[in-house]
Amino acid sequence: MKTKATKSNIKHVFIKRKKLFFRLGFGLVSVFVFINLATFILFLDRTYPQTFVSKQDLGVVRDIDIKQEIESLNLNQQQVKLTYKEQTIETKLNDIGISYDVDSIEENIKNDRSWLPILNYFQEHYLEFDISINEDTFLVKINSLVDKHQQKPQDAKIIIKDGKFEINDEATGHELNAKELKAQFVAQFKSSNESIQLPSNPIEPEVKAKDLKKDLEKLQSRQNLDIQLSFEGQAFAPSPEEIANWHIKSGNSFELSDQKIYSYINKKSDDLDASFSNSALAVSSIKQSVTEQKAANFSLLRAPVATTVNYCVAARGVSTNNLAGLSSKAKTVYDDSRGWTSTCKYRFQETTSGCSFVLWLAAADQMTSFSSACSSYWSCRVGVNVIINIDRWNNASPAWNQSGGSLDDYRSMVINHETGHWLGFGHYNCGGPGQLAPVMQQQSIDLQGCQFNPWPLDYELNQL
Repeated sequence: MKTKATKSNIKHVFIKRKKLFFRLGFGLVSVFVFINLATFILFLDRTYPQTFVSKQDLGVVRDIDIKQEIESLNLNQQQVKLTYKEQTIETKLNDIGISYDVDSIEENIKNDRSWLPILNYFQEHYLEFDISINEDTFLVKINSLVDKHQQKPQDAKIIIKDGKFEINDEATGHELNAKELKAQFVAQFKSSNESIQLPSNPIEPEVKAKDLKKDLEKLQSRQNLDIQLSFEGQAFAPSPEEIANWHIKSGNSFELSDQKIYSYINKKSDDLDASFSNSALAVSSIKQSVTEQKAANFSLLRAPVATTVNYCVAARGVSTNNLAGLSSKAKTVYDDSRGWTSTCKYRFQETTSGCSFVLWLAAADQMTSFSSACSSYWSCRVGVNVIINIDRWNNASPAWNQSGGSLDDYRSMVINHETGHWLGFGHYNCGGPGQLAPVMQQQSIDLQGCQFNPWPLDYELNQL
């Protein structure tokens, strides 16, 4: 009997506990439902805590106040970092035409709710948002910001370093990729609106090191040429560095310069304290040897004593203040080894009396006062008068300017040309398309297919 009673008591306790757990569970569920229902009702027309718009906490806001609260955040004034290659630029959104779409943010706030209201207390709400772009402002501002950070490509070029020719390698440039800019900006801004990597395109250089290899080999072989010069028993040879200095820049490479070779010959003349009668021939011979990459032997000859030609400088119809410029330029031209003095037959010297000819700078309306054969448009020579028209002196001529000649070269040409008439030369014609024009050609009027040239050619010098 005792055993049956014990079993009955155990069963009774179990039933009581079961009812207790049921009541407790029901109570907890009821509380949970109540809390969720209360939360749902409480935030039915409000945002939940930890609601963020562009990483700024909006807080708990009534739906009717959402727009106003969003605007108070001044989202369009926020700073954004634009990274372009290694450069970072900070600017404000509205300065580059970007603005948040407040309506889309409001709509997303209302839809960004967990199905279980209580969970909204424990999660952060980072809202998706749309932005609008004023494309004109956007592109103008972005381009203006990155223009100074763009890099042009650098073509490979041949340089002279320590007296030797070598190649300075090319470098790739870069520019803003305008086509991909808007799409990439929007995508990156939505994922991280603090730093935006602007897309760039590489810009390849037009000339690369491999394109200059043959030119480099040619220039380097020139430096190793056996060029021997002699003067009255003294022999000397240009060094590789001196041969390199006979060249001037031409595009991305170098070309021989007559003037540079003349400078070398003139320096030897100074070193030897002698004048050479065949400087022009030496220059042309050296240039031919270097161009054809052949060894050369050339003997320089002492020049006979030159006849001094005295000339005066004067003005007619123009201010004498102009004469200082004419005098200086005339001396430079007459002393130049490319000019009429290169034959060493004459040397020109300015004087104030006893002049063999007068170099005039005359007003256009005074040109015919020297002779009716002179024109008010051109320069002229009449007897011992070598007359430079001031209009041509100041402006050159249409034919010369259209061919790309400089004013300084024009002045050299017109002095040599009109002085050539005093020396007894008439007019010559162009020797063929692309050739240098004779200095006695009427280059002011028509180049006839020739290249402009301020200096007498070899055959003109030989005739002198």
